[in-house]
Amino acid sequence: MSGSNPKNAQWIQNRAELRAHGVSASLTISKTPSATLTMKSRSLGEVRLRNTKTWIADTSGQMKPSKLTVHVSTKSCGSAQVNSSIKVSEKCAYAGAF
Repeated sequence: MSGSNPKNAQWIQNRAELRAHGVSASLTISKTPSATLTMKSRSLGEVRLRNTKTWIADTSGQMKPSKLTVHVSTKSCGSAQVNSSIKVSEKCAYAGAF
């Protein structure tokens, strides 16, 4: 998100949910050091990064599913507070792989 007035958002956030699917499926997740990782279960993790006074909130890492995982899916979401009167509500995109 970039602009000219203001140039940077008050805050911008990236949130990703990573899920392993299958009987007894599990996963491990690595992340950018400044991001927060919350394991909601053995097969579902959430990575969140919020930056302030900037135009981007990106993170990187790796999802490593167990051998019992049939497929994996991700939900990647972004939101922002541009200024006191403009807020961008969370928008998400979904993807899966076998």
